[in-house]
Amino acid sequence: MVRVKVKRNTSGGIDYLEKACNYVKNDEKLIYIYGHGVDPYHTGYAYEQMLAVRRYYGKISGNPLIHFIISFEGDVEDKLTAWNHGHRIASYFDGTYQTIWCIHQKKRGFSRFHMHIIVNSVSYTTGKMFVSGVEEMKRFQEHIERVTMMSSWFYFADADTSDDA
Repeated sequence: MVRVKVKRNTSGGIDYLEKACNYVKNDEKLIYIYGHGVDPYHTGYAYEQMLAVRRYYGKISGNPLIHFIISFEGDVEDKLTAWNHGHRIASYFDGTYQTIWCIHQKKRGFSRFHMHIIVNSVSYTTGKMFVSGVEEMKRFQEHIERVTMMSSWFYFADADTSDDA
């Protein structure tokens, strides 16, 4: 099973975008880091690149990001499998939204590996905001189940909940 925590109503605005970009590079847990449309190896650059898209389209206010925290059940026991799942899951946003994503290793309950996907809520191709409603989340859930061949469970989290899995 894949568990997906969705944080879409983040408090802190643009500050949370910067914190989230920096959080994914947590050296204590980091196994892999990657991105699309940003420099994932320099999270300060990734933050600036996401801001540049928002400025270009005049969308500075509002929710700056969608933060997905995705935990893999115990059957994902190695780093390569976690990375493969992560890469395929994050590909959902390729070609439309900037993302920075990572695989963290930290044993918590049912999961040894989890991933974070930070998605700029403004599309770099259209300037439209990402709609994180039930329909879009259902499409994302179907994508996850197709690429991992595992069932998934989604839930929406409050802004003040932990960024851990």
